[in-house]
Amino acid sequence: METVDQFKEVQAKTVEILQRLLSFVLEGKKFGVALDDGLIDKISKGIAEVTSEKLKVALVGGFSEGKTSIVVAWAGNYDSNTMKIDVSESSDEVQVYHLKDFDLVDTPGLFGFKETSNQLKYKEITRKYISEANLLLYVMNPNNPIKDSHKDELNWLFKDLNLLSRTVFVISRFDEEADIEDDEEYKQRFEIKKENIRLRLRDFEIITDKQSVPIVAVSANPFGEGFDYWLSKLDEYNQISHINDLQVATARKIKESGDKNALVLATRQSIVKDVIQRQMPIAQKNIALAVEEINMFKNAMDDIRKEQDRSERNISNARIELKEYITGLFTDLILQVKGTDLKTIDEFFEKNIGDEGIILETSIQNEFERQLGKISYEISKAEKNFNVSVKHYNNMVGDLAIEGMKVGKNFMKNAQISGKSVLAARDFLMPTFKFKPWGAIKLADKLSKGFVVCGSLLGVGLEMWDSYS
Repeated sequence: METVDQFKEVQAKTVEILQRLLSFVLEGKKFGVALDDGLIDKISKGIAEVTSEKLKVALVGGFSEGKTSIVVAWAGNYDSNTMKIDVSESSDEVQVYHLKDFDLVDTPGLFGFKETSNQLKYKEITRKYISEANLLLYVMNPNNPIKDSHKDELNWLFKDLNLLSRTVFVISRFDEEADIEDDEEYKQRFEIKKENIRLRLRDFEIITDKQSVPIVAVSANPFGEGFDYWLSKLDEYNQISHINDLQVATARKIKESGDKNALVLATRQSIVKDVIQRQMPIAQKNIALAVEEINMFKNAMDDIRKEQDRSERNISNARIELKEYITGLFTDLILQVKGTDLKTIDEFFEKNIGDEGIILETSIQNEFERQLGKISYEISKAEKNFNVSVKHYNNMVGDLAIEGMKVGKNFMKNAQISGKSVLAARDFLMPTFKFKPWGAIKLADKLSKGFVVCGSLLGVGLEMWDSYS
């Protein structure tokens, strides 16, 4: 049925809106918007309730107005075992019909052709059920749809309970008022009755001069033939009963009321009021401070990158200087050894090489340390600045409750400067020698094999540079 389909469409839209509101609230928490914790539970509960909700339709009107017949025809699901039809006096008990896709609530008449001492009781019973209804069918007598005696009840329904936005006005048993088989007469009489209803509602100040309400005129059981009779003549029934007009009106009403969902409106208002009036200024201030911290952090990172670039250039220069130093050192040693003889070779070794090469190794080691010292200091300084900047930034955005903007572990893992940088630079500049070349030149051998010394020194120098490179 179109009305049910429309309700499900509105239901899905409502759930979508509530889910977006929930996402908005949860996202807001990341940026310091401290909304009431109960609001999240309220929205989550609302999503569950709306998802499982069935369409609820309430019938309201006087006794003997054919409400039950109308609901049977409107639903198109007549079952004589469960849906009781009494054309005389309706029951004073609420009748609830749980159908597959919707619930129908047939309330006791509020006013009828005879007064009853239980009218207050009927009113309270009706209030309980119609307040939960998504759609209200207000059923009226065709002869005199709205009487002066109805004013209190109409004001109660449409002013006190504020149900006008959910209501479709239904003139029942219209076959008693017009020849429903004559389309022209039906339209003429219907326009007269419709205008009469509007005037009465305006007189009661329920609607304004420019306001309109949905009104239909139906004959749920034309000529009193009964549903068994009309079930065999559905085409004729659909034409003269005008039940389809009621179905169209109810579907339109459900669609119109979709954006007026009380839960959605209340939730929106609560969020907007709290966020805009109280939380937004705080959040804006936090975001502004966070942006400032981001810019400061960015500037700090730029400075560190510049320091890193400078360190890389210094490392490159240090390698060149070390290469030149080693080349010059061994070139000088080779020249010196060429000028020695058996008498002076021992002095040369003691002065320039030392036992097990200790003097030569110390000279090279000192040059490595000299070159490494400055670079090691630069890298350590950059590392310290980096860690201080990250810690300061995270502390600031943490204080601002903007957890989503912190520098995370993955960023730190991928950071180009870490505690290992200094060690890596040290290994790069001053590798660990896996050989002790000094043993190749023994003092005793030098005394007797002076001619080998020059070649040995050259071999040691080349092997040392290969290891370094």
